[in-house]
Amino acid sequence: MKPELIRAAEMVRKGASYGEAAKALGLTRSQVAGACTRAGVRTGRPNGRVGNGAAVVALYLEGVPVAEIARRCGLSSCTGIWRYLQRAGVKSNRYKRRSSVEISP
Repeated sequence: MKPELIRAAEMVRKGASYGEAAKALGLTRSQVAGACTRAGVRTGRPNGRVGNGAAVVALYLEGVPVAEIARRCGLSSCTGIWRYLQRAGVKSNRYKRRSSVEISP
């Protein structure tokens, strides 16, 4: 492995992001990621999951809008929120039809 790739893997091991290491050494993020994989450097979130499921559920139960929960918890989409709620067993109103007019029988 090239010396700059070894240095990049070491920087990531010490806490730098792929982007920071790449910029400092004139490499691409993909090159740094590949070097880290070959060097056995594990980074990021385990299994790609964010450990804030409890916060998502608590905010939802408080009545915070799903888009706002996604923003506060750093999730990129509302779909992730619904998945957290589903895994936690929370009954959501995701597919509930909203109408501005109530029709009484």
